Amino acid sequence: MYFSTWLCRILVLFFGVISLSACGGSGGGTTKVPVTDISVTDFEEFYATAKAAWRSHGRGGLQDVIAELENENNAPRYDIEQVEQFILEYSEYVNTKSTQPYATNYTHPFTLTNVYRALAAGLSGLGQLIAIVEPTVPGGQPNGFDLTHPDLAAKLNAGQSVTCIARDESGVAQDCPTFAQEPLMISHGTAVASIAAGSVFGGEILGTAPEADLVLYLGTLDVGIWTGDIVDARYKGAVALSNSWGINFEDPGEGDCPSSSSSNGDWQCQYLPISIHPDNFDLDDTPGEFMLADLAPLYDSFQNSGVVIFAKPNLDSGVRDDMYSGPADLPYFFPELEEAWISVINARFQTDENGAVTQVIRDSSPCNLSAAWCLVGNGHIRHAKPGGGYGSGTGTSYFAPQVAGAVALLAEAFPTLSPADWTARLLASANNDWFRTSGQPGYDASVLLDERCWNTGSVNEFCHTYSFEWGHGTMDVAAALVPIGELSIVSGTSLASAVRVGLGEARITAPTANLSTLQNALSVPLTTFDALNGNFAIPAASLVEKQDTQPAAASLLRRLQQNDQSTPVSYATGPFSMTASQQVTEIGLPHEFAFQHISSTSGRFSSFGFTSSETTTTLGGLSTTFAANPIGFSGLLGETAHGTLGMANSALGQFSLFGFAGENRNDDAGRIAGMGARYGLHFGDTQLEISTSLALEEGSYLGINGSEELWFGGTTSVIAGHLALQHHLGDGLGLFSRFEIGSAEGGKGSGQFSLISHMENSIYSGFELGFKQTDLLTEADQLSLWVSQPMRVESSGMTLHLPSGRTKDGDLLYTDYEADLTAESRQIDFGLSYGFPSQDGLSNTQIGVMHSFNQGHETGKSATTIAARHVMRF
Repeated sequence: MYFSTWLCRILVLFFGVISLSACGGSGGGTTKVPVTDISVTDFEEFYATAKAAWRSHGRGGLQDVIAELENENNAPRYDIEQVEQFILEYSEYVNTKSTQPYATNYTHPFTLTNVYRALAAGLSGLGQLIAIVEPTVPGGQPNGFDLTHPDLAAKLNAGQSVTCIARDESGVAQDCPTFAQEPLMISHGTAVASIAAGSVFGGEILGTAPEADLVLYLGTLDVGIWTGDIVDARYKGAVALSNSWGINFEDPGEGDCPSSSSSNGDWQCQYLPISIHPDNFDLDDTPGEFMLADLAPLYDSFQNSGVVIFAKPNLDSGVRDDMYSGPADLPYFFPELEEAWISVINARFQTDENGAVTQVIRDSSPCNLSAAWCLVGNGHIRHAKPGGGYGSGTGTSYFAPQVAGAVALLAEAFPTLSPADWTARLLASANNDWFRTSGQPGYDASVLLDERCWNTGSVNEFCHTYSFEWGHGTMDVAAALVPIGELSIVSGTSLASAVRVGLGEARITAPTANLSTLQNALSVPLTTFDALNGNFAIPAASLVEKQDTQPAAASLLRRLQQNDQSTPVSYATGPFSMTASQQVTEIGLPHEFAFQHISSTSGRFSSFGFTSSETTTTLGGLSTTFAANPIGFSGLLGETAHGTLGMANSALGQFSLFGFAGENRNDDAGRIAGMGARYGLHFGDTQLEISTSLALEEGSYLGINGSEELWFGGTTSVIAGHLALQHHLGDGLGLFSRFEIGSAEGGKGSGQFSLISHMENSIYSGFELGFKQTDLLTEADQLSLWVSQPMRVESSGMTLHLPSGRTKDGDLLYTDYEADLTAESRQIDFGLSYGFPSQDGLSNTQIGVMHSFNQGHETGKSATTIAARHVMRF
């Protein structure tokens, strides 16, 4: 039965009810042991702890790993902020910053991109393979790699892999030659390799992913370098293919190459009108040779394994919007390459203490046609040089390996994500705050801003603004490791078609009696997914919230109201009567009312009425079955309509049938309906009542409610037995007791979004014992003392079917957990109340106190509640 929403808002305490509640117990913080106290002086000492935390909790992302590292039970103590500061001051980290005078006043490359935060949390690229291609540009100097350099040689000593493959003029792979005798010939490749993955344990600098493996390719452009090396990199499982090079094109039929102040020699002609499609010319100006268009399927194939990274040109002057640079802009012509492709440009940045960009100077071409897949970073960096030395250089060549290292860090953190997913995370999490609006350091009104969207048209669509000058902005590795957009619980077979419920809407609420039990039952990992399908494990128990009601205070207040000795408003005419209790209403209707008909000749009686969720009076005269202080199923009833049919006989007692329908007390969307039978018998000063009831609870399970979006319970059937006994000892003293035992069955949602695959039958109990004394100090006063136990689940369990991960293809994985819903302890309430009327009988005052041991059936938790009530009648 549905009721208007105003009934839910009625304020039962209109006439001055005061309720105070306090929980016992105290807690204290644990003083953090500074990192220096455990002698953390290099990466090796704290990496073991950080890596262990990442392996155990990495499914929760960067934040969860940090939380675990800072857990008070962790030994040795790991303070993430102190470790981050240690890295910022670590000599190898400091030494990686460029020493060139024009770059020293600008932000460290790894500080700008928050690489240091990923390192502090234990990520290092371990187990990931970075491929680096170093072709010899026609007319340029040959490139290569000095594998004897300490920053590369130390990787082998640490158990990592460094492989170098060269190709002869026929394109046949062979071991790389030793270049130690020609150090000037191999500076570029050695520098790029050290920036991507230079070892932290062997040299003077730090690589972006210092424990990643390397496969290094060496060859010339005209001997099928792509065919052999790209296929080989994919076969080996490289997560990134780093390309710090471009192609020497001449402008066919469009005039001379754009002028340039660059000193890159033959690399100055890197722009062609976009009207000239790349399949119209070859790489070395020889008709019929290797065509640029042939690159597309090779790179597209590699994207099943990893991300392609390309450096944009270092040239700036003469660049026009209708020009492109190859191969960095290839996705402009071949859109299928966009999914796992990142182009990079170079700039110097100054940032404040909060990491906000305060100044930027671009030192390369703009992103231009690559804008939708472009990142900007600081390519001014110190790197390895052949022969064991170090030097500072600059260029897009030196930011590309930083991005490749970042991909390795993401691949380590998210091993089940696809290369397209890693790419999306780096682009969508990039810092673009500094160029989006007027007045910011990178803003230029003449440069068109646009946005790139992922998962277009779906509920998890996510868009990110980019600039044709700056692309998506500065790379932020830490931001790529935490949820992007809203986290959601998903249900289905694949992420592409899954039903999603945002965590903001996915809530399970429970009354105090079930709260701790449910939280314990859900103490298992639940994998959620962000807008870009990154998987983040959270405790399923974090979905559980305490219901808004205050059961202890509400129970005490209801008891005070029930003990009110004043007479409610009553009207009678012949066999018909009406009683009403009016508190606060908006339109003058009574808060509670009942109509009753009693036949004085036959003993038959009938009644119907309404009681709100806040009141305590009985349902159709069922004075003990639905008494004020709920010990069982009645505590779940909210605004309820009820009806009774019965017959009374002075010798045989009273028998009645009753029915009720209404809202769940704690869930407006939930419904409860039921029926039952009651038999009451008076003999002398004793009153005995036996009753049974059958009810259907829709949308919840013994008061546990799922939000509309996240279905926790389906239809639950409850059958209960009640026994109540009252005995008058004389002189106003009486004893009372109640006991209830019930069974619940069902609870699993049917055709709904549910976390439950199976629900066991539940047994619950509740009881109350006490006495009351009237006329103790004044006439019509009343003192009550009692001990009670609210509804407690004695036996129950369920099977949870929870998302636990995903495959690279986006298929969802699930794990089943058996959860016990049996309460861990037993809540016992001790209470006392006293009420007295005024001398003129127009008002009544009541006060009460109740203390709960093991509140919520949780061992050791306690609460004390004090309440007062004053009613005036006019």
